Amino acid sequence: MSGTLRFPLEAFKFSLYLSIPVIATIVYADPSNMERIVDATKYIIYPKEAPRPPIGDEINDTVIFQKLKAHQDRSRSDTAATPPTAAKRFYFF
Repeated sequence: MSGTLRFPLEAFKFSLYLSIPVIATIVYADPSNMERIVDATKYIIYPKEAPRPPIGDEINDTVIFQKLKAHQDRSRSDTAATPPTAAKRFYFF
């Protein structure tokens, strides 16, 4: 083939070489298109995320709160065991 007959083919191949990455960048750079493409091709479905475990000061606050609550529950059960109207009698034998 001579050089003049190959020019249209080479020009077409070069235009494809340049246009495909440009078009792909335009399509994939749009967040709405990217979200739609990812949702359509999702092959792993992860379960919903569980609540995060407490860290640092949250753990300390939780432990202090639990100790305080346990102390309050103990003091309530002690006062409930002896009704305030019942008087203790002392017998001297």
